[in-house]
Amino acid sequence: MATIAEQLTSLANTKTAIKDAIVAKGVTVADDTPFSGYAAKIGEISGGGGAPATKFGASVDTFIGDVDENGVLSVPTAETVLDFTGVKNIYTAGLNYRFANNDAISSVNFHDVTNVGSEGLSHAFYKCKNLTSVDLSSLVEISYNGLEIAFDSSGITNLDLSSLISVAGEGLYSAFANCSNLTNADLSSLTTLGASAMYNMFYSCGNLTSVNLSSLTTVGSSGLNHAFDSCSKLTDVDLSSLTTVGKYGLQYAFQRCSALTSISFPSLTDV
Repeated sequence: MATIAEQLTSLANTKTAIKDAIVAKGVTVADDTPFSGYAAKIGEISGGGGAPATKFGASVDTFIGDVDENGVLSVPTAETVLDFTGVKNIYTAGLNYRFANNDAISSVNFHDVTNVGSEGLSHAFYKCKNLTSVDLSSLVEISYNGLEIAFDSSGITNLDLSSLISVAGEGLYSAFANCSNLTNADLSSLTTLGASAMYNMFYSCGNLTSVNLSSLTTVGSSGLNHAFDSCSKLTDVDLSSLTTVGKYGLQYAFQRCSALTSISFPSLTDV
């Protein structure tokens, strides 16, 4: 058992440690401030101000939301602009459902991302209706379900996937479906689509007029099934390099595309 002298020494060391922590947060603590005054000093720390705590002891990411006094998680919150600069790979389920239904987000920067793993962005920005800008211009490869329903029903206006080369099964399943403000999509480097890779990808994008798929050579089974279904203003789809289409690969791909007058497959040899 510690002696009284040892306990007093321990108390003094604890007081010094608390003082140093408060000072490190930018609050001045005079040498003659009594230990009983430290609570008030803690309240002076920026963001404290004596206001009630918002986390209530719960450990939650600020991107997920706050917890109320009853332990109920609030509606998700986030910064208006999300910047993922420096992130190159999003692994399995990395951002699965992370920002879904969040009306605060207007822009997302994934400029350095080259690979998205299975379910890496699945439902990540689903129904973010005020999200208008997404930078995926460096994305090269998408694994199974990587962008499944990722931006469905969001407010995206333009889509740059110009570096994308290959998509595994259901990688872009309904990824941008119901994006009513989307007008054009650049997938000009895409060469290979796995089974159901673009199933429903642009379903009911009513203002989509043009999609560049000029490098696409191979479409797996159901690869483009319903991909452009109900895109009523779609006039131009470039599939000039397509050579191979698996069973059901183009089934219902252009259903209800009332503005589309012709489709050309000059390189197609294997169906």
